[in-house]
Amino acid sequence: MATITLEVPDEFADQLDQITDQLPEMLATAVNRQRLKMPSHAFVTNPAWVEVIRFLAKTPDVQSVLEFKLSDDLQDRIEDLLFLGNEGTQTAQERAELDGYIQVIQFFDLLKAQLQTNLV
Repeated sequence: MATITLEVPDEFADQLDQITDQLPEMLATAVNRQRLKMPSHAFVTNPAWVEVIRFLAKTPDVQSVLEFKLSDDLQDRIEDLLFLGNEGTQTAQERAELDGYIQVIQFFDLLKAQLQTNLV
C-alpha cells in the first residue's frame, strides 16, 4: 500500500487521528463517488431518475420495462445538451446534467439487456 503525506490544519489532524484505521476506505469511497460524478442527491434532483423511479415504483411488467422511454421533454433536453456539446458552447453545468442523463440511459440499457437475456 502506498503512503501519502498531507498537510492539514491541526484541529483537523486531531480528528483524523481518531479515525486513522478508517481513512483508506473513506478515501477510496470519496474518490469513487467523485469518479462517478453522481452525488447521493442525484436520484431526487435529476428529472430522469425521478421518471425512472416513479415508473419502477409502479412495478411494471417486463414488456413495459422493455418499452420504457424517457419523456419527450427529457429527450428534447438531452438533444439540446448534445447540440451544445457539439457546438462547443456547453457549460460545465450542462455537461454534468448530460452526464446524469447518460447514467440513467446506461442503467436502463443494462436493465433491458438483462431482461432480454432472461426472456431467451
